[in-house]
Amino acid sequence: MLHHQETRAYVERRTAEGLSTREIRRCPASMKRLAPLGRRVRVKGDPTQDRRDAFGRLLAYVTVKDGPQLNIAQVRRGHAKVFVFEGNPFRQTGAFRRAAQGAKRGRRGVWGQCGGNFHRPVSR
Repeated sequence: MLHHQETRAYVERRTAEGLSTREIRRCPASMKRLAPLGRRVRVKGDPTQDRRDAFGRLLAYVTVKDGPQLNIAQVRRGHAKVFVFEGNPFRQTGAFRRAAQGAKRGRRGVWGQCGGNFHRPVSR
């Protein structure tokens, strides 16, 4: 699940489907380009998942009005990895996994910077 810190500027703090928290903290510049401050977003839950996680964060897909779905866009850019909780795949798991494979093959984002180690600090 994407624990999307940047979205907090637009809506209450959200956890978006399919991504993991640490990865999002790596890519605030990418998130700001995808969803500049003040842009409207659509937040939609996944009927195959709980509405909130164990920490009370809303689980949702976040789509910028007239723009991309932030969750999968971050995976495509190599700034997030797919996360399936307790083996319960979310509705778009297949598309997210294909996007992740493309990012890995293209060595985009963390795949190029850190060899895919999403928990290693990025050197500036």
